[in-house]
Amino acid sequence: MAILVLLILLSGAASQGYMGTVSTGRGILTPITVGEEESSQAQVGLSGGLNLTGSWSANLKGSPARHLDLEMFQQDDLVMGSGQLSSEGRRINITAAGSVGTKDLMVFVMAAGGEEVIRMELSASKTAITGVYEAFSRGMPIESGTLTGSVILSAPQDKEITIISAATPLPAASTSYA
Repeated sequence: MAILVLLILLSGAASQGYMGTVSTGRGILTPITVGEEESSQAQVGLSGGLNLTGSWSANLKGSPARHLDLEMFQQDDLVMGSGQLSSEGRRINITAAGSVGTKDLMVFVMAAGGEEVIRMELSASKTAITGVYEAFSRGMPIESGTLTGSVILSAPQDKEITIISAATPLPAASTSYA
């Protein structure tokens, strides 16, 4: 009798699946359920855990046209760096800082002395960056445009992060075992 009850409990527990959270080092993801249901895969993080530490080069297409050269460093979901901005035959020193989301990258670039700030909303895939930008200077209208560029990565890259989640949540057990 005890063996029969134990087998019933084990089969009930096995059909429930396991519900838990996943910590990736970049935050805690929503709970996932692993069980006998049909499952699908989803990638987490920008380009599957891409570390964007390295040399960035980007052309900002707008009026006026600009070119950025940056040495960037990424730690967790933050990026920062410095470099130079070329525009209309002059080069100025700049600093940059931003954050990496699961699907996007936001970077702010500021000219030395605070004369100009550029906000870039980027997408990165392997060694290519693309996106849009807005530039703000004192007393001038906001300028906007698109940008394309490349990254020469210098950090070891994380392996692609993949999670498995159930297609539908498993129902809670309604059977009472006495």
